[in-house]
Amino acid sequence: VLYIDQHDSVPENIKQYLLEKSHVIHLISCIDPLALEALADFWDSFPTFQSKMQLILNQCPLGKEREIRSRFLKIEIPFLGALFSEPNLMWHQIYEGIPLVLQKKSKLKKQILKVVELNI
Repeated sequence: VLYIDQHDSVPENIKQYLLEKSHVIHLISCIDPLALEALADFWDSFPTFQSKMQLILNQCPLGKEREIRSRFLKIEIPFLGALFSEPNLMWHQIYEGIPLVLQKKSKLKKQILKVVELNI
């Protein structure tokens, strides 16, 4: 498993090499317009690898993932799952608490495990 922060500063030859070596490519995107536009640009830039790509929406309002995909995402990309937003809890965890994924009863941990289990 290799996680890459897609950024313009990553040279094209490195992106190409990593995509060629990948069996599955999970594209994780927030729901803000700039992030969705960057996702669409990435999708369009690598048509050869589109069959390997799957989308995970991050910080998505509960129950709104289908609406967001249909209204704001202008590409047909396989949807793997969504990680729902918990703003107050997330803020607390970033600055004060034990990371959510390490907590036994964390809703976010359960969401991540659910998304991961769907792909195994």
